[in-house]
Amino acid sequence: MIAELRPLTSLNSEQRQDVRRIVGEVDVAPVFGAILERGGSHDHVYVLSSVGEVLALAAITRDRPALGWGQLSYAVSQRYRQKGFGRAVANGAVARAFGELGLGRLTSSARPSNLASRRILEALGFLATTPVDPSPGADQEAWLVHYRLLA
Repeated sequence: MIAELRPLTSLNSEQRQDVRRIVGEVDVAPVFGAILERGGSHDHVYVLSSVGEVLALAAITRDRPALGWGQLSYAVSQRYRQKGFGRAVANGAVARAFGELGLGRLTSSARPSNLASRRILEALGFLATTPVDPSPGADQEAWLVHYRLLA
């Protein structure tokens, strides 16, 4: 399957429905719901699509524009997980962040239990900046492993 990374603004109405479906998935809604609601100039949202269907989403949020820093968020539709699309959408968004957006640093995060996402980030060169194991008594659901990647 050949997939293409495109800006969210280039989608037709059917593809926008796909985006809403993916954003409605339980594990995606908290991050992408807020990004899409803001719709600010600091957010650059991309979709990975094939044959007109949206497979995955990625967003680069300029969290410290004056410093050239951004944050990578990405999500894959539940029915397309474990097929390489997470890595493809994240890789494409990183390339755009360091290329056309001119950022010099990206951060991202993943739950310790989300091994697929952690492997994607590490394969792209992100380095963990927090311990993988939370301190004793920490809320396991709220714990995130934070990552950093320099251009």
